[in-house]
Amino acid sequence: TCGSRLVALLSTLRFLYERETSQK
Repeated sequence: TCGSRLVALLSTLRFLYERETSQK
């Protein structure tokens, strides 16, 4: 469903965000 794709996208974005902020 569209919802599951949205959740997957948010999970990816959060992962990238956490990785970027942890480097600083």
